[in-house]
Amino acid sequence: MFGKLLGGLGGLLGRLPLINKVLGIFGLKNLVLLGGLVGSFSVAYLSFKNVTNTIYKEHRRVYDKISNLETEVAEKDIENQKLNKKINSLKTQMVVLSMGFEQVAEALNEIIKNERESRESIKKLEDRLYREKEGKKSLEELAEKKPKMVEKIFNDEMKRLKRCIELFTGSKRGEDEKINCTDIFGKSAD
Repeated sequence: MFGKLLGGLGGLLGRLPLINKVLGIFGLKNLVLLGGLVGSFSVAYLSFKNVTNTIYKEHRRVYDKISNLETEVAEKDIENQKLNKKINSLKTQMVVLSMGFEQVAEALNEIIKNERESRESIKKLEDRLYREKEGKKSLEELAEKKPKMVEKIFNDEMKRLKRCIELFTGSKRGEDEKINCTDIFGKSAD
């Protein structure tokens, strides 16, 4: 296309006789063709440079975008790992809590049972201490009138309490020993 344009321009200029004589050997046609050729190479070079710059810029933009995406993926992986750790920790806590609820329920039932037994034991001890309900003299009256008898009862009960504690802490019961500790601890020492 450039060749035809320049050739046509050269042919037009070649018909001018005065310019041809001044230029002599070079000739106007050759000079115009040479100028057109240099211009074509300049345009081609600038076009090539423009295309390569555009390709480089596009390549750089894509490279930067990929780098940004890789960085973002790495950050998301770190966040996912943190979240997975939290999820695993929460799952472990849920398992512990569910086991804990069962144990708490069992412990609560045991506490309620022991409290009931303790109330019964206290009731029995109150009945023994406040004997007026059964028509007997109160312990205070007995202590005033017969202190030795009350002291003996008190000492016997202290011995029994001591033996019950020994039995509850692992001591062996004697072959003919018949001691009842249920009114003290709410359960048998066997």
